[in-house]
Amino acid sequence: MAPTHPLNLQGADTDLWYATISGTSMACPAVAGIATLVVDAYRQNNGGSPTPAELLNTITAEAEDAVSDYKPWNAGSGFVNAQSAVTRAENGNMATYSDVTLVDY
Repeated sequence: MAPTHPLNLQGADTDLWYATISGTSMACPAVAGIATLVVDAYRQNNGGSPTPAELLNTITAEAEDAVSDYKPWNAGSGFVNAQSAVTRAENGNMATYSDVTLVDY
């Protein structure tokens, strides 16, 4: 039996109807949206488009080390800071490879 309310987390039979999920399946749509915002900010304020490398480097360079006990192979550069990446793009200050730092705990 389905829950009667869309935000009901469990049905009467204790089956879980909604759950949190994480990982690359959830990170990918978020980062794709952030990439779109960065490209749009760059285009509106600087004309043209950033290169794919500039886009990737800017998003990665603006990531924050927010969780301990991770290594570069499972956390990369940390959590994306969308606001910082968009601000950097607005200013035309796209990152280079030398601006990127991987998480290292």
